[in-house]
Amino acid sequence: MKNKLISFLAAITVAAASFTPVMAEWHPSQAQTGVTVPAESQTITVGDQQITVTTDASKYGTDAPVILVSPVSAPKDALTTTVYNDALKAGSQSIDAFLTKYGVQAAVNAKLKEIAGETAKSEDLVMVGMADVTANDRAKAIINAENPANITLAMSGIKASGKYIAVHFTSETTAEVLPASWTDGAITVTMSSFSPVMILSYNEGSSAADAAKKNTGKTANTSDNSNVLLYGGIMAVAVVAAGVVFFSTRKKSGQD
Repeated sequence: MKNKLISFLAAITVAAASFTPVMAEWHPSQAQTGVTVPAESQTITVGDQQITVTTDASKYGTDAPVILVSPVSAPKDALTTTVYNDALKAGSQSIDAFLTKYGVQAAVNAKLKEIAGETAKSEDLVMVGMADVTANDRAKAIINAENPANITLAMSGIKASGKYIAVHFTSETTAEVLPASWTDGAITVTMSSFSPVMILSYNEGSSAADAAKKNTGKTANTSDNSNVLLYGGIMAVAVVAAGVVFFSTRKKSGQD
């Protein structure tokens, strides 16, 4: 009797485990890590004038033209805090909802297909990092759409062989995709106005749908309501099936 009860419980456990949903998150908390500029300071040329790009906030208020790069943990622009908080709220949800709020999903998808192919999906994007990029008045007087600035951000997660998209958030409802190039450990973005920049990496097969395919051979519906019904129904079937096996065994043994 004891052995049959153990078998019964084991059957339930195995059945339930085989249908556990696999959730893929784009982990916005990764934006807290190491966004700087190479050597902490660099000089770029825009038009015929030089501009200092630095992480040193004390240089921002000088008479020289300066672009300041700050980590999201110490943003100079309040918009950075808003964008980052929205990223945190998105959490384990699809990144598409986050991008749609800022009106940039179509642009991101177009850029993704350009760099990763027609089958690439935005749900396979994850955040590498985020920085607050601001310019003082002297720098803004030099930089415009005809004379943009090329700013290099140092990020430990960037690889020369990777595929990345730089998203520039221009307001609490708008964003744009920036021209970008990269090498190991750094990405260079082209900007003519300044506010938070988020770097997204394309990691093929990281979405919940692909993870589900790899683990169950089927694509699960991961919406909240359908999950409750789906997995509740699966559990009920597992219990009934295991019970049939248990009591059929008892009957054959003359214990009914």
